[in-house]
Amino acid sequence: MSETSISDSRTKILVIGPPQCGKTVISNFVADTTESTSKEYRPTKGVRILELENEIHEQPDKLIELWDCSGDRKYEDCWAALRYGACGVVLVADPERCSGQDLLIWYNEFVVKTGLRPGNVMVLLFNSNQSTNDSAIADFRLPPQMSGIRTIPLNIDHDEEALRNDFNFFLAKIFKDDEES
Repeated sequence: MSETSISDSRTKILVIGPPQCGKTVISNFVADTTESTSKEYRPTKGVRILELENEIHEQPDKLIELWDCSGDRKYEDCWAALRYGACGVVLVADPERCSGQDLLIWYNEFVVKTGLRPGNVMVLLFNSNQSTNDSAIADFRLPPQMSGIRTIPLNIDHDEEALRNDFNFFLAKIFKDDEES
């Protein structure tokens, strides 16, 4: 039995990854929040919790909490509390700044320790530049321990609807897994 528990009314999704990889930008976009229109980097202190409107018609009563977690390792002492009750994890990486190997610490801490299945995890390769670096994305490889996890290249400036669709598909999978367990 994993330490993951889904309440009847709430679904907790963690957005995690190294510092400055775009976790807050993605969280704000998915939650339809525009907290800051500035492109200036402001590190998240600990965690921000955003509530989402549920667009999955089969589960209209589910409240979705998106936990935008700091990538700063100085908050490592809080990681057990952050992962408690998580139903899904979105790992975010900038393929120009990190490799798949760099995600292992986050994977081990937030996926392995919670007992999440690969279907309840996705990796977003976020590029915040106007143009996507296709070679960096093509060169990005997840380590063998993370095989089976869906990896999605992402450039919000050019394909924002794809992110909404991918995220809703991800939520539907989590809801379906919850019903079957």
